[in-house]
Amino acid sequence: MAWPRSGRNDVVVEQTPGVIETVGTAFVLLNKRPYLLIPPVLLDLFLWLGARLSLKPLTDTLVGWVQGSSSVDTATIDQLHSLGKSFNLFELLAISMPTFVTQIGADAIAGASHTTIDWLQWWALLPVGFGLVLIGLAIGMAYLTLLGYLVRGEGVTIAPYSAAMIKNVLRTYAYYLLLLGLALLILFPLVLLSGALLIFGIGIVPIITLVLAFAAMWAYVLLYFAQDAIVMSQAGPARAIYLSYNVVRSNFWPCIGLIVVSLILQIGAPLALVAFTHTTFGVPLAFILHAYILTGVAVAALLFYRDRAHKLRVPRLPVASDHTS
Repeated sequence: MAWPRSGRNDVVVEQTPGVIETVGTAFVLLNKRPYLLIPPVLLDLFLWLGARLSLKPLTDTLVGWVQGSSSVDTATIDQLHSLGKSFNLFELLAISMPTFVTQIGADAIAGASHTTIDWLQWWALLPVGFGLVLIGLAIGMAYLTLLGYLVRGEGVTIAPYSAAMIKNVLRTYAYYLLLLGLALLILFPLVLLSGALLIFGIGIVPIITLVLAFAAMWAYVLLYFAQDAIVMSQAGPARAIYLSYNVVRSNFWPCIGLIVVSLILQIGAPLALVAFTHTTFGVPLAFILHAYILTGVAVAALLFYRDRAHKLRVPRLPVASDHTS
């Protein structure tokens, strides 16, 4: 005997995977395509064994400009000299793809190359650095686009991938230009206000710094999935911001959980793997393990976004109301 239906359609509620389940699924998917670890490992190998592009010509010029000023102390000058000696401008290539070398520092890794390019003029380093930033953003988005194929369960073919990658890179450039414009729009009136109040002896710089730091933290959380939206939803810069905001707003605590787990892995992995860097033979293993962990984190973010952005597109079900005469 069948029970009579109540008159309403049964709605099957799809269970959204939790943070731990999402991370686990990400590594299961990555295990099926281990060749995806090649790009970050190659970038680490380049930063480890390749020549360094020194910032020394620029920092030496800055020291020469400020050395005669009585308001600049020796500690600042020493910091500029240290920056010129230690910073490798080629590390900007990893600006959107966290690498082991940039986390630990090449000087702390056995067998690192000490070949240095320091013959460029100081004024040439500025456009070169800007170009490396653009290339670094393109490398990161090209890699994230590749991971998007893994999340969608699609095979990678050259022509479709190249077209999608170019679109996503251009959208990424537009996204950061939009963020830069918004930042300037916020900072400009704050700087004017701070300067005006300083004339009257009122210093609000510490307060403004605290407010901006808090705003930057919130922006980091709310925009955490913006690049994932570009890859998974083929969204433009404004829509990527909108989608990321709505995913975080609708799933705030799970998002915080994923961000915390991601930060723990990103910070903890290099510290745990630094033991492999004392010998030249152990360094490649550290690169592979680091790439595996960080790629898994990136795949987890794509999965997390896909599962929750999909629900944003589901139309609201009509609510039946009873009419009595």
